[in-house]
Amino acid sequence: MFLLAVFAAPLLLARRWPVVTVLIYWILLSLIPAQVLSFSHPVTDRYLFFPSIGAVILIAWGFISAGQRLGRRGLIAAAVMLAAIGVFWGRATLAYVAEWRDPRSVWYAATSKSSDPTTAQNLGSYYLGVADRLGPKPMGAPLTDAEARSLAAVVWSGDPRLPALLAEWSAGQHGGPIEGEFQSALRSLAWDAFQRSLSVKGTRVMPGLYYNRSLVLFNRGDFAGARRELQATLDEST
Repeated sequence: MFLLAVFAAPLLLARRWPVVTVLIYWILLSLIPAQVLSFSHPVTDRYLFFPSIGAVILIAWGFISAGQRLGRRGLIAAAVMLAAIGVFWGRATLAYVAEWRDPRSVWYAATSKSSDPTTAQNLGSYYLGVADRLGPKPMGAPLTDAEARSLAAVVWSGDPRLPALLAEWSAGQHGGPIEGEFQSALRSLAWDAFQRSLSVKGTRVMPGLYYNRSLVLFNRGDFAGARRELQATLDEST
């Protein structure tokens, strides 16, 4: 009944404010497909883009309409308010885009906003994946020089080993001692993320989490530990 009331209420405005009615239904109807999604993950927030267009138009219409009722000064005040909102919205958009362009993946920012265990697991999986794409025998497509440098710049920001790592790459050396240390650092970050995921997963079934942990331990040479994690993977799956 509540949802029916929400969808029926805008009809009361149709005669006096038809534009408002259209914009409200724009927002409501475009939100329907997203209701089956989990907004604990940032990859689903793209479904808010289309309804936000209607919201922006509605906000602008509301301020301008209110300003017109107050005359010239009202319009000036409305313009100032809209400009302030535009600045705030623009800054939020730039910050949002920066999260997606972070070399550590969008999951890096997501872990500070969500305690969902899959968020930390995905961050760890990303670290593990990029570590495997470095070295003399990368698994899959190797990181491009630009990708590797941008990743190192944020992961080892302030680390005294960063210049030596960049020097190795500039000399065309892959699999050097410093790059090996960088790979180990990435796998340590992956392990930390998996540990965080494990600590909050509760009763959720996540066999992939234990499997990824086994990969980290295997790369460290801890074969007994890797075997235990693989057994946990099987136990979690059954």
